[in-house]
Amino acid sequence: MRALVLLVLVVVSFLLFVRFYPASSVEGGDGRGPGSTAAPLEVEAPAVTPEPDADARFLTRPRPVAEPEERPKAFEAAPVEKIAATPAWLEGVEPPAARDEGEVEVAAALLHGSSNDVRSAVARIVGFPPDRARMAEAFAMAVDGEARAGLLLATELDESRLSAREKALLQAALGGESTPVQRVEAGMTESPLVLAMEMALLEDVGAEALSSRGYERAARAYSDLLLTELDAPWAASREKLAEWTKGLDAAQEHHRWNPKGNWPAVEVRVPPNGTAIGIRKAYVAEHPGRVMCAGLILQSNRVRGYLQVDQVLRIPTDPVRMLVDLSARWTLYLAGDEVAGSWPVGIGRPGEETITGEFVAGNKLVDPPWMPIGREIIPFGDPRNPLGTRWIGWFDDGVKTSFGFHGTKEPQSIGTASSDGCIRFHNENVERLFEILPEGAPILVRE
Repeated sequence: MRALVLLVLVVVSFLLFVRFYPASSVEGGDGRGPGSTAAPLEVEAPAVTPEPDADARFLTRPRPVAEPEERPKAFEAAPVEKIAATPAWLEGVEPPAARDEGEVEVAAALLHGSSNDVRSAVARIVGFPPDRARMAEAFAMAVDGEARAGLLLATELDESRLSAREKALLQAALGGESTPVQRVEAGMTESPLVLAMEMALLEDVGAEALSSRGYERAARAYSDLLLTELDAPWAASREKLAEWTKGLDAAQEHHRWNPKGNWPAVEVRVPPNGTAIGIRKAYVAEHPGRVMCAGLILQSNRVRGYLQVDQVLRIPTDPVRMLVDLSARWTLYLAGDEVAGSWPVGIGRPGEETITGEFVAGNKLVDPPWMPIGREIIPFGDPRNPLGTRWIGWFDDGVKTSFGFHGTKEPQSIGTASSDGCIRFHNENVERLFEILPEGAPILVRE
């Protein structure tokens, strides 16, 4: 009887053990059972160094793809037919939000900020393609002087996800080479990110050319940067515009504003008793339809005193024009298609907005009085006169308008919307513009 009781106890104990402690369902498993949420074991793939080719200077290696530790409940609950096995961007097509709106934000961070700014921008964008994110961050590291860190990050890229242009630009940054782009244009590139990369490399081209005294090349680089920034899909950075203007001024001092510079011109000899005004009149008479001013002739030839008989002067033949960008609150002076002057400005305040459109430079006044419509004339020097030291009026289809370029007694207002609708400059800048902008030169004012 005692043996029978012991036998029953053994059987019951065995059944209880089997019931509450089942064995692992897969031989060779991790022993945690099918309900475990632990991450699967990862086996590091050996590094692979591909054969170098023309399209790749950074290394790539296969990376293990591990399943997430735990699938979201929403994923488990969704009908199978509504679950995409592979996101669209993994098939080589970026989602519109990441390609357009999100990419503009990343592109602006790359050009205007640092690799940390790029990383933060990418983190804010849901669904931004990982390989393009790594490309942008690696590129930003390289242009920030962290080429080694950028190269290490680039090794994680799947190059097949990048366009040929993107790979070329990344390779140029990592290798410290100049971009092959000769002229950057916002509407002539494949994406905002590619545009930002081209411009970032063009910055290096301008700086290198300036340091090596390649002034014409530097002037072209900074000119293209300024024009493209105002046309880019992101909001223009006034800090970058100021930085590039500084480079432009240094380059143009030895190029467009130097009689030895390589710019289109006709040569004339100063006749006896010749004056800059007389030379201007003779030039315009010989070239009907062209506009010119004596100050532009003098500034282009660096004339500081009196003209000398038989002195050779070069008269620039590129037509000049003005571009006013209200959103950036910036103004460019162009000779041909090249920026020769660049200045921050103030614009019309709310309720007195600066009008947009095409105008022509008109009446030019030194120490101008202020003549507000329907009110008394305020003479120059009166504390109530806001015009500063110069005035350049605008004409619309031959009709004088109340708008124009002028200086200001409130330099802190430059960059703000605070005028009565006119474009205000620092006095020293409008005085320079006054000398080099001919009456009759076209003016484009745009948002």
